[in-house]
Amino acid sequence: MPPLLHICYFSLSLILLCANVEAQAPQQLRFETLTVNDGLSQGYVTSVIQDRKGLMWFGTNDGLNRYDGYTFTVYRHKPSDPASLADDAIRSVFEDSKGRLWVGTAYQGLELFDRQAGRFVHFPAKPGDGPSGKQVREISEDRFGNIWLCTSGGLDRLRIGSEGAADNYGFQQIASLPQDARFFEDQPNVLNARNATFVVGKDRIFQFLPDNQDNGRFKLRTVYRMARARDGFMPKFLEDTLSRSYLLLTEFSVVKFEDYDFKNAREIYRSDQRIVVKTVDKEGFLWIEDKGKFIRIHMISETRQEVTADPALLRFVENSANHYTDPGGVIWMPTGGFGLLKYHPARDYFHHISKGNNTYQILPLGGNRLLVNGRYLLRTGTGIYENQEGGIFPDWRSDFNRSATRAGKDQLWLNSSNGILKIDLSGKVSKAVFFQQTGLYPLYLGQNEQLWAGSDSMLVQLDTRDAHLRLHPLPRKPGVGRYTFVNQILQDKDGGLWLATVAGLLHFDPFSGKWRSFSGIPGDDQSLSHHFLLSLCADPEQPDRYLWIGTMGGGLNRLDKSTGRFDHFTMQEGLPNNTVYGILADKAGNLWMSTNKGIAYFDPKRKVFRNFTARDGLQDNEFNRYAFAKWNDTLYFGGINGINYFLPEQIRSIRPPRVFLTNFTLFNKPPDLKKSGTPRTADISYIRNIELKHNQNMIGLTFAAADYSGTGRIHYRYRLDGLEDDWVVTATSHDATYTNLDPGHYTFLAQASLDGIQWGAEQTLLTVDIIAPFWKTWYFYILLVGLVSAVLYGIYQYRLQQIMRLQQLRNRISRDLHDEIGSSLSTISIYSKVASAQLKDASANPQILLEKISENSEQAMEAMSDIIWSTHAENDQFVNIINRMREHAVQLFEAKNYVLHFTDDESVRTLKMDMEKRKDFYLIYKEALNNIVRHAQGQHVWIEIARSPVGLRLSIRDDGRGFDRSVKKPGNGIVNMQNRAKTLKGNLTLKSEPGQGSSTVLEFPV
Repeated sequence: MPPLLHICYFSLSLILLCANVEAQAPQQLRFETLTVNDGLSQGYVTSVIQDRKGLMWFGTNDGLNRYDGYTFTVYRHKPSDPASLADDAIRSVFEDSKGRLWVGTAYQGLELFDRQAGRFVHFPAKPGDGPSGKQVREISEDRFGNIWLCTSGGLDRLRIGSEGAADNYGFQQIASLPQDARFFEDQPNVLNARNATFVVGKDRIFQFLPDNQDNGRFKLRTVYRMARARDGFMPKFLEDTLSRSYLLLTEFSVVKFEDYDFKNAREIYRSDQRIVVKTVDKEGFLWIEDKGKFIRIHMISETRQEVTADPALLRFVENSANHYTDPGGVIWMPTGGFGLLKYHPARDYFHHISKGNNTYQILPLGGNRLLVNGRYLLRTGTGIYENQEGGIFPDWRSDFNRSATRAGKDQLWLNSSNGILKIDLSGKVSKAVFFQQTGLYPLYLGQNEQLWAGSDSMLVQLDTRDAHLRLHPLPRKPGVGRYTFVNQILQDKDGGLWLATVAGLLHFDPFSGKWRSFSGIPGDDQSLSHHFLLSLCADPEQPDRYLWIGTMGGGLNRLDKSTGRFDHFTMQEGLPNNTVYGILADKAGNLWMSTNKGIAYFDPKRKVFRNFTARDGLQDNEFNRYAFAKWNDTLYFGGINGINYFLPEQIRSIRPPRVFLTNFTLFNKPPDLKKSGTPRTADISYIRNIELKHNQNMIGLTFAAADYSGTGRIHYRYRLDGLEDDWVVTATSHDATYTNLDPGHYTFLAQASLDGIQWGAEQTLLTVDIIAPFWKTWYFYILLVGLVSAVLYGIYQYRLQQIMRLQQLRNRISRDLHDEIGSSLSTISIYSKVASAQLKDASANPQILLEKISENSEQAMEAMSDIIWSTHAENDQFVNIINRMREHAVQLFEAKNYVLHFTDDESVRTLKMDMEKRKDFYLIYKEALNNIVRHAQGQHVWIEIARSPVGLRLSIRDDGRGFDRSVKKPGNGIVNMQNRAKTLKGNLTLKSEPGQGSSTVLEFPV
């Protein structure tokens, strides 16, 4: 929550001291205070500035204060932190053209505050390497970017150079001073203006002329001499760009050098006591404290206004130091123990008079006089009624003067219960027209000296030249109620009359006597928005075409006379309230309206509203009908607490302020700037982008507007691009929180408005990048898609290979059945046919054929068994292969009386071998054994299965007769064995010599 700004009121007696200016009665200028109760570190404020971002900085005896319009941030000395402020007692604060913030202390010299890093660079008092004195009282900058320091030890110049990315600082004490120019014994005053540097001494003004700047020596030229100041006082020297002049502020006077000419010196103010000059504000007023009062001198007209404070606030005034006027025109007044006073001159543009009086009618009479409520004369300059007791007609009944209009200099036309009277301001009647028409309201003096008056049933026309009276019956019957039927009459250039009534809009042509009426039609959005009309105003740019109409509850209407259609402007379009009591046009073509929620300004070209309330100096938010008028360029509006009058051109269109960030939080806590890995390592107002981890997805943003004239009523809206499409309007709240943000790029934008309608430029305050975890990055998705694709492709290839292997298996089984079983069956078939034929021949002996049939049948059965065994999945275990190999060898060699030696390594039994390898391995083994049985004629066979460096080793040898490898023998057995070994990606070695037996060794990887 922002600190409360306590509204204080100065009772100001504004007395123009010029003899030809009318004296003014006291009026209240509204001040606000900022104290320790609002967050200020101490009430003793020594200096005030506003930096280029819009933040306010206050120096106190208890630290440096930063203020954003809502909250204070205080920087103090921390013994444990060498980068903290060196001294809490602040004497001066200054921001140079490069945006560096310099802080002068009372006991520790000069400080440079690196706001981006949040650390202070210290320059303690040390001749040559620092200020010449411990106390730095004043800081300024010349056109070369040099920093000038007024210290307790003298005047210094700080030159700042650059070496690479770092600055280097060179301090020079100004040494080339005349012996009699002892103006450094008190605080000197330095002014850098118009490409020159001036220093004010006790009795003269010097201008520095560079001689040898490297060693700090300068030529001094005296440009002005004055009486020597007394001890304890040092004159000040200022520049006023508005009046193009220098100002010398002595102990008892103000001297003005017009056109910056020291030969054209003229005293514009003198007192018999010491005066204190406070500031020159944006309106061109020089503020002076004299005898406990404020004197404001306008620097162009040189008129003076004396401002005396309310006794309750005298302590603030008497203890206020030099004032500061910020770029927005707000005047800040530091005090010696009571905090700050804040004053915005724009609040006094709406002059407030007749306070406490309910005003329901205003008639300007010229000469700063108003006729109020039909009987009282009020002076706008003094705010005093001339005849408050009984009015200008103390003996007349009040109903005589319900309505009035000017009849000439100091003369009025008034309505009465018996007719219309012409009187002067003393109450003397000079003409009377009596008739029986009652309830005349309002009176309107139109073209050709025709006086028009409304009533419940007639439009009354009085020719004031000959008192000829004509009555024109109204085309509508008035309703029964407490309101007059006609609220305002307005005449066109062509002579036609417009009447705003409680029953719609009427138009009367006095030449033809014809009436036209306009009313609201349900369902027709181009008819009147409400039947109860209060006010009329011709369009300031196109009066022949457009007429503006104020209604009671229907907002503002615009009639296009050429079409008879209406446009509507209501609260939805920015009007503060839909009851429009009065409408007045200014010379710039804009409209001003009084409502139940203040005064509205409307630009018909841009169709933009700007609204003002009691906080802007209005008498109240509620105004009254009939109480509005215009005299020359001044507009008057009356309400329940008096009258406001103002010049519209003074109510300048204030552009909505820019917005800046003031705080950033993660999970509702500010990150530690000095902690390693923190996403924010600098003041948030200097950061344009923040990068966060995926789990740092709850952020808070606080922002403020660079305007201090309306703190507490500034409206905000914001949007986080990447998450939100529409603005979030927060009224006067100035923070935003986002939770569970997804990884991505976000842009935070904010705007400010002084009225919630006209918004400032769209401003990008911060971009936020939340880095996605690696499993949510695009490259991870690509990798994942590739991996899934590879897996799917692998599965596809595996399935395809399985299908191909199955197909190959089928083909191989088919081939094996054809080759081994088919050939055997074919042989059996042939032998069977031959045997069958021999059975018919008694001399034949079929026994041999039958034996061959039996032999081939056994071979076919064995081949079938091998095929079935090789395809069975259980036989992939190598231990099953070994068992079959042993079983086959035993059956084969026992029948031939061989001694079998079969050994296998335990380590090979756990191996697995797929069907293809198993089949080829087993057939090689079987072929080798068959060769031994058929050809070896030995007694022993050795079979060994073991591991080898290659993988698996099968060794088969016998002690038979052997054979000569060089002699080729018919058959394909050995060739088939070699081919199967190649299929196994192994090596088959056959060795044999006649009489030495043979050996077969197979090695292949498994």
